[in-house]
Amino acid sequence: MKYHAAQSTIFFGGMTVIFWLLYSLGPVIGLLFVLSWLVFILSIVGWVFCLVRANSYGGARFKLPIVGDLITPYVEQLANAV
Repeated sequence: MKYHAAQSTIFFGGMTVIFWLLYSLGPVIGLLFVLSWLVFILSIVGWVFCLVRANSYGGARFKLPIVGDLITPYVEQLANAV
């Protein structure tokens, strides 16, 4: 359970930071405003995916697709620290 919580913290925390950076620069460069909302939609889709996986597989440990390999070392470190 700690693994999933740590994975969620790192992934969605990172997505939130990326969203706000793109959103704050959006008025300067219009394309960044559109990209910020695409990041937001990707976060919602990722959240629903994680909810379905956690519910369907009885809480079995899984890595997120695409970014799972990048954040796993940080997730393990954060999960073991708690």
